[in-house]
Amino acid sequence: MKKGSITLVILLLAIVQFTHIVDFMLIMPMGETLMSYFEIDGQKYSYLVAGYPVAAFVVNIGGIFFLDKLNRKTALLIGYLGFTIGTIACGVLPNTDDPTTNYYLFLGARVLTGLFGGILNSQVFSIVGDAVPFEKRATAMSYVMMAFSVASVLGVPLSLLMMNVWGWQMPYVVVGGISILVSFFIMVYLPPVTGHLENSKAQKSYATFLEVIRSKKLSKGLLFMLLMVMGQFTIIPFIAPYMIKNVGFTQEQIFWIYFVGGALTIVTSPFVGRLSDKYGKKKLFFIMASLSTIPLIWVTNLGHVPLPAALAVNALFFVCIGGRMVPANTLMTALVPPQLRGGYMSMNSAVQSLALFLSSIIAGMIVIAKENQPIENYNIMGYIAVGFSICAIFLMTQIEEPKK
Repeated sequence: MKKGSITLVILLLAIVQFTHIVDFMLIMPMGETLMSYFEIDGQKYSYLVAGYPVAAFVVNIGGIFFLDKLNRKTALLIGYLGFTIGTIACGVLPNTDDPTTNYYLFLGARVLTGLFGGILNSQVFSIVGDAVPFEKRATAMSYVMMAFSVASVLGVPLSLLMMNVWGWQMPYVVVGGISILVSFFIMVYLPPVTGHLENSKAQKSYATFLEVIRSKKLSKGLLFMLLMVMGQFTIIPFIAPYMIKNVGFTQEQIFWIYFVGGALTIVTSPFVGRLSDKYGKKKLFFIMASLSTIPLIWVTNLGHVPLPAALAVNALFFVCIGGRMVPANTLMTALVPPQLRGGYMSMNSAVQSLALFLSSIIAGMIVIAKENQPIENYNIMGYIAVGFSICAIFLMTQIEEPKK
């Protein structure tokens, strides 16, 4: 692709990621509100968090066998349209007088959203891998992943403000409406991405699956991603409830965590991307992953501290976690040739979804969250997250960084 076309593609992919991430992130700062609205405990809340990644895991396992046979634009558009419908359903369906009925309707809507939205991540990263040379890919990847930062700075805070004024359903309706508009721009402005099809037509639909089984390199890559995601997501679902019940935040102050952390990562993520391209993806991963163990422990052991101190600790968590994801995802796109990239990234997304599910279930089993009582055992999740992170760092030493 020409430079101008690549810029447009990166912009569109970043917008897709922005809406997709806002939808996924919303359920976590809303944790206390949702537990009260549906009249559920922490374990049932963890099922709400896990519903999306379970569905995404299923669809990404299926995607291994067909995504490399499709125009990447077509696959992205199908997933995004389904994601849009599911997101709107999350805001419209749970509106009966029975909390239990509302709970299961919302859970079903989250599963529907995950079934379609689950393939977005793999397609976004596959398109970046196809369009951008490896020596410049970490920088491009950092801009796509900066959607997480913008979602934290704008998407989540604005959504929480809408929730406080119009109710928790409104943000899902608004995100769904924005996604309808974005779907139009994808149809009109995203060029077809078909370069991988020349070599994939002659391949069997299960070629990627067989290649992963045969290749220790690819298998280690998937295990690495599983450990790394579990090394952060085991603490994420209960950050907002913990900050409210144990640290002293109000529901209205939760958005500051995402605003401050996101604002910093807007600056730091592209910086890490450029450093990764200059000095090596593995080297930057080791640095950021090692640093991330500090806030993993710190966040989960906070007591009653002043708001600025709590925000600083959470901001450090955002910066370190986001920083280690940039070189890690860039390396994953380079482990396979283009004709296998869609299937492998789909498998990679399935592994990440599995990690999100397992993390949510583990957290739901260990963390004790009851109405009007402090969160218990959250510090244990911090130690578990550090353990997973150390395992991921060790496994990265076994993965060779491509030369180009």
